[in-house]
Amino acid sequence: MTDFERLFSEGTPDRDKLTQNGFRETRNGYFRESPLCGFLLRIGVSVGGKVRAELYDADADAPYTLHFVESAGGSFVAEVRSAYERALKELAEKCFDHAVFTSRYAKRLVEYARKRYGEDCEFLWERTPDNGVLRRADNYKWYAAILTVAGNKVGLSTDDIVEIVDLRAEEGTVSELIHRRGFAPAWHMNKKSWITVLLDGSVEFSTIARMLDESRLLAAARKPKKGKSE
Repeated sequence: MTDFERLFSEGTPDRDKLTQNGFRETRNGYFRESPLCGFLLRIGVSVGGKVRAELYDADADAPYTLHFVESAGGSFVAEVRSAYERALKELAEKCFDHAVFTSRYAKRLVEYARKRYGEDCEFLWERTPDNGVLRRADNYKWYAAILTVAGNKVGLSTDDIVEIVDLRAEEGTVSELIHRRGFAPAWHMNKKSWITVLLDGSVEFSTIARMLDESRLLAAARKPKKGKSE
């Protein structure tokens, strides 16, 4: 696999992000043409995520290819090569969604929060790049933490890595669910007001989505009691 292929291999194109970044829809996917170092950078993205890119020299009415030749030297070629690579990296970062989680339920949960609330999963820790959080856009409080942990840390008889979500819940709900299949004491969170849910299919997704909604409500800014200020 080439560096170019690897750049886009683990992501999927996002239609809204592509159109927001100047791409127009075509019969086969998306296309954008923009100036780069005196040439035209033409990029096509298929619906399946395959990317085609070329630099077009309008004066010569032909593609420019010297930036692909490793032995080609000179400051201009180096400038073009650097700008070309930078443009493709920017495309991958801005217009492609890179799936960190592997389980179907984890991916669905991230997509659910994005579509319902417009809030994306955030990855805050360099040392644990596969752990993310969902937080309210209005007050930045967390309402979900999607984590990867060893199964034996959450009551399973395996040390294989599993994906879980920590959700806020009322204390009565926590005590009611804690001994049911698919639930566990909150991992690294307050065990009275959070609960861990396994994302392995042992709990129906509709239940997890409803709990996510409730968790988000619990993360809302509390209104002061009448006659008192916060």
